[in-house]
Amino acid sequence: MIRESPDVDDIDLKKSIFLVGDCYGQSQFWQSNPVTDETSFILKSSKVTIGNFEATYPSTSKLDKVGPNLKISNDYAKTLSQIGFNAMSLANNHVMDYRERGLLKTIDELTKFGIDTFGAGENYCAASRQLTVEIGSTTIGIFGMCEHNEVPADDSNPGTMDIYSQRSMSCLVNSLDQNDIVVAVVHGGIEEIPIPPGVWRETLRGLIDIGVDAVIGHHPHIPQGYECYNDGYIFYSLGNWMMYEEDKPNTHWSYGVAIEIGDGSISSVNIVPFRINNGQICRLYLSENPHIKDYLRKSSNIISGEQYHVYWKALTEMIYEQRYNSGLEDFGSNGIETLIRNPKYFFGRLLRGKSKNEIQEEQLLVMIDILQNRSHIDAIKTRLVLKSNKSNDEQESKFIDARQNINELTKLATTLIQNR
Repeated sequence: MIRESPDVDDIDLKKSIFLVGDCYGQSQFWQSNPVTDETSFILKSSKVTIGNFEATYPSTSKLDKVGPNLKISNDYAKTLSQIGFNAMSLANNHVMDYRERGLLKTIDELTKFGIDTFGAGENYCAASRQLTVEIGSTTIGIFGMCEHNEVPADDSNPGTMDIYSQRSMSCLVNSLDQNDIVVAVVHGGIEEIPIPPGVWRETLRGLIDIGVDAVIGHHPHIPQGYECYNDGYIFYSLGNWMMYEEDKPNTHWSYGVAIEIGDGSISSVNIVPFRINNGQICRLYLSENPHIKDYLRKSSNIISGEQYHVYWKALTEMIYEQRYNSGLEDFGSNGIETLIRNPKYFFGRLLRGKSKNEIQEEQLLVMIDILQNRSHIDAIKTRLVLKSNKSNDEQESKFIDARQNINELTKLATTLIQNR
């Protein structure tokens, strides 16, 4: 059973693993102490506190990629240590933004301040190393895994632990005999949508099917729902914990998960919501923000419900035009064709001062980013099948209802939270 926003006094934090979402504190927005006393108490009282280190220390060489290369200031590891973190997952799509040197510096800096790392490393052996936690007589193995296949680790090259690798699955299966409990901290899906893609839901459920006890997800930057599935727990996205985007209210709140450990098993799983306010991370109380509670329950009910695939199809109708159509049509075309098809896209790129060679490189990087991410492929394929004459789903009333409900759910996540 998953408990929503219990009183912290009802959780035995000293016997708990506490996990939060994306952490990237490179902003003038944050106060020198970015958490309130109440939040700090939770982090420091837990046996182990884990976040997702959504950046890297910079080096002289950047990775060529779509989107920003996220770098962090020199004192960030110290800040994380001071507020209560003692472990960080590095399995994400930004930890290799400054290549091997940036990754190794990140590991060194975090280690220097007493923060263990997992999920990425100098080779596959290092990336797949489990974080081992002992609570009483119970041994917990925690792994970090990433969907974005930009730089997967192998025997001789640095990178992240690839969630789709058969080798990674074998690693998890082998760990079941060595641990009483296994937790997978995973990074994947699609940004800023209220439910996970079909392939991502299937993948995370597959981890439970092979014996993993709990799966903790992030990357979408907004919270998504959760489910109890086949004796395991899946949290699809905790949201941004310390990663602030002013113009996106759905990134201003998140939730942590306290996994309380009993004798050889999980005794309780607890959701602890947070909000960002005036440069600090504070507790968010669902009793004062019923629309947040409503959002989480509706997202969770869709994810675990029989009509999930209808909702996923309706969602791809929305995001295909917003995120994929322009890039796909643009790939391999000349400037005149793009101007005729999509003048807004054409002039936007022109205003950024892109040369012909830079435009071609950008086209390639967009396509590579799509092909390296199964969630993107799933969204595109699902939408194209709907657009073809092979599917009549869009004419069905349940699809129309799902489209409306998804729109309402997306708006609900952006409703302003109430400050205590």
